[in-house]
Amino acid sequence: MREIREAIRAAFDGDDEIFKYCDPNFKGNTIEGLVANIEDKINDFIDNCTNTSFVRLLDEGKVIGYFFIIKKPNMLISMGVNKRYRYDYVLKNVFNYIVEVFEKDSFESLMWKRNTRAINWLKKCGMKECEFNNKEVCKLKF
Repeated sequence: MREIREAIRAAFDGDDEIFKYCDPNFKGNTIEGLVANIEDKINDFIDNCTNTSFVRLLDEGKVIGYFFIIKKPNMLISMGVNKRYRYDYVLKNVFNYIVEVFEKDSFESLMWKRNTRAINWLKKCGMKECEFNNKEVCKLKF
């Protein structure tokens, strides 16, 4: 869907550092390649899971990012906010929106351990790191 690609592109547009945080198996070096990679993964979830939700994040009608979740089990799968909007008050509102979409139920997220930027932000928002038997992936729970 065009809306998915547009929101992912908006989230990472101008983020020259994203490649050191993203999936280590992604071998590309362009934002468009990364957008296509993330979109393909999200579409796989949509095709194979029930009760998924892709949410575009807007600021005064302009797309600034997205998040993608699965309900039951409650899992935050992917997210991104454009670097021009990564201020504490905006990011806190994004996290509160994620919690609201999960209807205040607990949820988990799996992040590449190299994605310290997202992991630290999620911890700052109250998520706790859990034991997980994978050297490359960090499990967080809210």
